[in-house]
Amino acid sequence: MTQFFQYIVVGLANGGVYATLALALVLIHRATGIVNFAQGEMGMFCTYICWALITHHGIPYWGAFFITLLIAFVGGAATYKAIIQPLSRTGELTVVMATIALLIILNGLVGWIWAPDVKFLDNPFPLKAFSATELAKMPRYYIMDLDKTMPENVAPDMPTPEEIAANTWLTDEELRVYSSEFGRTSFQGGLNSYRLQTDPSFSAELRLYSGATIDVPSMFISGKSDWGAFQRAGRLEAMRDKMCTDLRGIHLLDGAGHWVQQEQPEVVVKLLTEFLQGQNRVG
Repeated sequence: MTQFFQYIVVGLANGGVYATLALALVLIHRATGIVNFAQGEMGMFCTYICWALITHHGIPYWGAFFITLLIAFVGGAATYKAIIQPLSRTGELTVVMATIALLIILNGLVGWIWAPDVKFLDNPFPLKAFSATELAKMPRYYIMDLDKTMPENVAPDMPTPEEIAANTWLTDEELRVYSSEFGRTSFQGGLNSYRLQTDPSFSAELRLYSGATIDVPSMFISGKSDWGAFQRAGRLEAMRDKMCTDLRGIHLLDGAGHWVQQEQPEVVVKLLTEFLQGQNRVG
């Protein structure tokens, strides 16, 4: 019986996909008079462009959205003028074949430019629980595939050589300091932090401070693209409402991830300076 219901669910899911595809074909044909089999790939290609603008160029979500919308409009108009309109004089079948060719070309371009892997928009959101199901929603470079090494996991999200060369917040010399030290001491210290968090026998001593509060003036600064602030459900809210009794602000900075002090140094310094000057005025 279980297998029967599984087949029903799979059938409904596949049927829904085909129905959606058919509906899209009909809508496009009614609007333009063209049976466009490349519509999904055109949308996919634009989605990858939006992802690249957000992930590799640090453009905020809505800015990337409208830039991508403009690119999609220009690209669609150019495709129509350069390909569809000239071929429409030769018959509808020729136009259909052209859209199929465009489908194949766009699929190949996506694989060539960005690699045929699942991508994640770096737009963190609060998880509902610290569970495997919820943690699986995070990007691959946080929750890695079990059958791959760390370099294999992060390879699909690596920036291009041009983007690496244009990077200013972490120079080769600074990176060399990290790599040489981790090569000398290994990365076990950083990994042990995660091991201790998930093993109750190691975290027992921390429970001695359960219920304690931070009563001095405090401030929280993080990157808006850093999942660290959202991994544990309710922790950010607990810090704001209970743990820090004199919290002066929570700042999630645009254009920054886990290394906010290096990615947005000017903003971090400005916030810290204003925070310290505020303490001097109070004193």
